[in-house]
Amino acid sequence: MGQVIASPKSCPDHLSRNSNGGNRALAQLLHVRFLRSLFLLPWALSLAACAAPQVTPYETLDAKSLRATVQGQVTLMGTTIPDVQFSKIYRDSKLCGVEVIGEELNVAEGSRGIEGVIVSLEGIAKGKPQLKEEVIAIENRGCRFIPYLTATVVGSTLQVQNTDPILHTTHARFESKHGWTMWNIVQQAGAQGIMKPLTMAGMVDIRCDLHPNMRAYVHVFNHPYFTVTDTEGEFEITNVPAGTYELTAWHSRIGSKGRTVTVPQDGTVTANIGMHATR
Repeated sequence: MGQVIASPKSCPDHLSRNSNGGNRALAQLLHVRFLRSLFLLPWALSLAACAAPQVTPYETLDAKSLRATVQGQVTLMGTTIPDVQFSKIYRDSKLCGVEVIGEELNVAEGSRGIEGVIVSLEGIAKGKPQLKEEVIAIENRGCRFIPYLTATVVGSTLQVQNTDPILHTTHARFESKHGWTMWNIVQQAGAQGIMKPLTMAGMVDIRCDLHPNMRAYVHVFNHPYFTVTDTEGEFEITNVPAGTYELTAWHSRIGSKGRTVTVPQDGTVTANIGMHATR
């Protein structure tokens, strides 16, 4: 007996192209799939935007044309300096202690300059050569992330090592503790460190889910115009191209403060920033 090939009439009635009922069923099926695609499209587009944000390529200019400097000081405004903050420890107290002192707000006596403020120029897409990519090392040590503040460039790699004899997690979120999770890794005591590439500009907020006092911040830039204030709150950004930019100061406890700065072709611009601490 030869092979039997189904003709259209051998198809089930509800799928038959020769029946009105089949046409209606097929139309309904296509309509459901179309509506489903419309429902999933915004989610898919938002996911793609998170995974691969559009970034304007950075352009390197002739070094001879970059003769301007932006300098200044970030100071604490108001009449008082906020009290030192303490964080309670609720587990592993034999190693971590009962509470730890926050190291986040260091204000110089006299000048009231704030140490550890990230200062950057925003809206700058060309200028001096990019900084070299690097490996940023952060340790879980003594129930802290050390160092707790770092600034680097896109393309660098973050290495996180647990040197404590207890379990930690490294939970990284984009921009803030409420941002989307970039990764969440459990690190056993003495385990091999993790390596994570920093592929997009923005802030990486790192916390340990087991020890809420543990926090670290990694600011990632797609240009070289950033720095961290010294013990007197002072900063200097060199070889800036002429133009008008937003000068932004960020502190983990205080937040952000910005001001507009116009940079000439040559010379030094002094741009001080005063910040208020509410807690």
